[in-house]
Amino acid sequence: SYFLWTLSQEHLAHLLFPLGNYLQSQVRDLVKDWQLEKIIRPVSQDLCFVKQGMNCFLKEKLGEKPGAIIGPEGKILGQHSGLWFYTLGQRRGMGLSGGPFYVVGKDITKNHLLVSQKKKDLEREEFYLKGVNWIRGREPSFPYSGQIKIRSQAEPRRGVISPKSSSLYLCRSSQEAVTPGQSAVIYQGEEVVGGGIIINYPYV
Repeated sequence: SYFLWTLSQEHLAHLLFPLGNYLQSQVRDLVKDWQLEKIIRPVSQDLCFVKQGMNCFLKEKLGEKPGAIIGPEGKILGQHSGLWFYTLGQRRGMGLSGGPFYVVGKDITKNHLLVSQKKKDLEREEFYLKGVNWIRGREPSFPYSGQIKIRSQAEPRRGVISPKSSSLYLCRSSQEAVTPGQSAVIYQGEEVVGGGIIINYPYV
């Protein structure tokens, strides 16, 4: 359901979800029972069309742009190969000793990768959303209280959403590794109410 937040009532009126409440594991068992194993594909944890691996794909398309890895007190701890190779919350692949270190931010202007040994430094209490879609076709009453999910596999957390302009919403919700460009999906119980794209600074 996390991936359905962009749908409208017009879309939903023409959609059927024939698998209903089946889990993926149950569907795979049925396929085996029906001797249709040839249609089963391996479970992917990455982008399916990137055959050579994500880092190789990024290196081929974007190249490398080395810069400093900076600790919490401004100390240079090492060198990264390009900011696009790292995600917020990542704790492997940086080549740093004395860890674990977590990626807590990126300074695009200075080409610095910001890291910390404290996992709590990943926590944010509020962030902004743009391109918000309310699936029912109308805005709810504000401030709106619901559950906010910022990754498909993450546990939703309580949050309150308020409009800041016609195109920008403030989301107050304690979340870990809030990543600009990802979807934040708004739930009320099991219902997907809507969602938006996370941005890292407010603008109209």
